[in-house]
Amino acid sequence: LQIINKVQDDDFLKFHDYDGLSGKFLIFQRIVLGISFFVGIRGTIRSEEVRGQLQLETFLKRLMGFGLAWFFAFPVLVAIAPVWAHYLRHRFVTGGVMVIQSICLTLMASQLFSGKSVYSKVSEVAASGMLPGFLGGKGGKSY
Repeated sequence: LQIINKVQDDDFLKFHDYDGLSGKFLIFQRIVLGISFFVGIRGTIRSEEVRGQLQLETFLKRLMGFGLAWFFAFPVLVAIAPVWAHYLRHRFVTGGVMVIQSICLTLMASQLFSGKSVYSKVSEVAASGMLPGFLGGKGGKSY
């Protein structure tokens, strides 16, 4: 991909790194990974619905929302980029991806490591004291 990107690097119609063939492949790859993430986590949510684990189901739905936003922020911003003026496209794509993905990663981390999160309430890792959060092993399963 790097070689393809460098060969096309001097194209005057290319306004950000994702305009060329290698960029389109990265976008396609991100979409495929996002779809596989959705299919996998949706299957897990359905199995938890059958088991009746409502708290874990809530955690998984939040994780799915943040994860899908993280996966699809990049392709959506690249698709929207042509709306902007040519000289602003690179800034729009790069800045937008950094902001959206940083927010998503922060929210996902708060779901895992916050002492008040649903995950810390249902996780066996939290009960064992191995979860680096505010509980320090005082949490536990509540289902």
